[in-house]
Amino acid sequence: MFGGFFPPLAKAPDFPENFEWINTDEPLNFSKLKGNVVVLDFWTCCCINCMHTLPVLAQLGENTEVNQLCS
Repeated sequence: MFGGFFPPLAKAPDFPENFEWINTDEPLNFSKLKGNVVVLDFWTCCCINCMHTLPVLAQLGENTEVNQLCS
């Protein structure tokens, strides 16, 4: 159905070594995240639509085992 519509999958580059992390005790890389559900949510505190997603993300966290969800 979508053949040729999407570009072929490519491996994402790893995070820079000096990347500043928050909400984690150690730097992350893709080998540490492999096998987990990874949620990337980009938002700002002044975006009302972004703030409306917070309860949904909280519910996702409650319905997912902690060791399987990386956010």
